[in-house]
Amino acid sequence: AGHIQPASAPGGLPQQHQHQPAQAGYGQQATAPQPVQQQPTPATASTPAQPSSQSGGAAAAAASVSAPGFEDIVGSINTCIQALTQCALNGMDRKQLGEVNKAIPILFKKLNSGDIPEDAVVQLRGVAQCLNARDWQGAAASQSRLADQHWTDHKAWLRGTKFLIQMASKKL
Repeated sequence: AGHIQPASAPGGLPQQHQHQPAQAGYGQQATAPQPVQQQPTPATASTPAQPSSQSGGAAAAAASVSAPGFEDIVGSINTCIQALTQCALNGMDRKQLGEVNKAIPILFKKLNSGDIPEDAVVQLRGVAQCLNARDWQGAAASQSRLADQHWTDHKAWLRGTKFLIQMASKKL
């Protein structure tokens, strides 16, 4: 209660996109790329899910962020992704959003497990503030500093944040 919660699919698994084949258990493909979700961790796996609806009409379960203090990062990223899913996307945009949807759950998992250094978390907060303010140039500069300093250990999610900011600057 009071926490910004990332969207998640039933079972806490990432939503599928129309350009990817549906996996068993999903039943149907989404009509548009869906926002990323936090991967469940031992701390969040037992958290009861609460339904939330998206403007696209799809209902999703929500999982709480287990580590206190990351709601600002999670909330701003998910808000940005949800806004992008409502935009007209061409093939390249859908591909980039797919990369975002692969990378951001990795970021959330690493935040929850404490695998991101404190200086990187501070810089991520700067990215989140810039996203909230629609300061795409500031978000790109903060993300670039993060990549310069942490690429080797965190490229799996840094690439997705770069695509997210690039898309937001063009579409939002």
